[in-house]
Amino acid sequence: QLAQNAGAVFSNNSWGGIGNGPYTAASAEFDALVRDSDPGEPGNQQISYFFCAGNEGPDVGTTRAQASAKNVVSAGAHENSDADGVDGSGFLPTHADNIRDISPGSSRGPTADGRLGVTVVATGTHVQGAASTADGYTGAHVSDKYWPTNQTDYCRSSGTSFSCPTACGAGVIIYEMFRDQLVAFGHTDSPSPALIRAVLTNTATDLAGGSDGNGGVLANIPNVHQGWGAVNLETLASMKTSLYSVDQTEVFTASGQEFEVVLSPMIAGYSLKVTLAWTDVPGIPGAAKELVNDLDLRVIQDGKAVQTFKGNVFSSGFSEPGGNLDRKNTLEAVYIENPTGGPVTVRVTAFNIAGDGMPNTGGALDQDFALFVWNAGEPSSTGDVRIFPVDVNCDATVTFNLRDKDLAGDDT
Repeated sequence: QLAQNAGAVFSNNSWGGIGNGPYTAASAEFDALVRDSDPGEPGNQQISYFFCAGNEGPDVGTTRAQASAKNVVSAGAHENSDADGVDGSGFLPTHADNIRDISPGSSRGPTADGRLGVTVVATGTHVQGAASTADGYTGAHVSDKYWPTNQTDYCRSSGTSFSCPTACGAGVIIYEMFRDQLVAFGHTDSPSPALIRAVLTNTATDLAGGSDGNGGVLANIPNVHQGWGAVNLETLASMKTSLYSVDQTEVFTASGQEFEVVLSPMIAGYSLKVTLAWTDVPGIPGAAKELVNDLDLRVIQDGKAVQTFKGNVFSSGFSEPGGNLDRKNTLEAVYIENPTGGPVTVRVTAFNIAGDGMPNTGGALDQDFALFVWNAGEPSSTGDVRIFPVDVNCDATVTFNLRDKDLAGDDT
């Protein structure tokens, strides 16, 4: 409450919890705080909470309690690439020689009720920063070690306590980008924690092919080792004129209600990525399933054959038709590797509205959501031209994409 009153909208938490993927009273408390950090103040005072996943790897099912909350961002760790020396955590050069490898110490999912557990990963080995200047500090605290040697200004260490601030900082940059371009993105308010989660995961990089930190090869996203991949703001910046989003402006008040929008892929030759996220009602500690308000994502692609993709049904890092709807996670995604170029229908359905997802406003049963789409936009009768990439040199290949709803299907 004090932080929110002082203007905070993000909170990095590089500290652990108990157990192996449990949903505890603390998990429920932070799920509530994401939506409203000051219940005594009218409306919802939202804060994006980031928690380090923990340092209990390489075993699965080791995400710590607060990082097992539904509405927070749980940050795991991938390796650095300096490959020299040993840091204060005892991580060797081989633990910091490939940014595609998951750190062997990084905790991973699933949670006790089967959710993904890790949201994203960021650099978490041989992380260097300013050394403490406190009296008595020796460069041997919090697993630190002065580095380089023969100086006392800098130290480095390893762990998800160090990857989490990177993920949180990326969230802040996303927040600033959307806040500063509200009109361009069709919003009238600052971006919600749900939208931050959607953008952060949608634009992450799949580390498939690297090491899983336990002697195996890392599989494609999504998985319990890397979540939705490594934080990568370049993915967002490269396509920032070809984005679509809805941010908590649509509200479901009963099961069975739907929101639907028809979009067009923007830049040929690139995948189309759709992510749905929502800030759910806090769960019941120890329950078999913690999800309360359950939403479903479907993307229907027109073409020679109509295909329907369900949220979180993936194969080799991209969506495939068929499969079962997700009944556990508060984040669902559809990534179409080779969109046909024709329109796609994005549909969000309220499968089950069983709680008050928007306290201090509305009725006893309600739930809003955030929707983020990369490389798509709404068809317009005005017509527009998109140029990709935004920054080019003299030898670059430039793509021009003309879209006009009145000319759709016209081959001239």
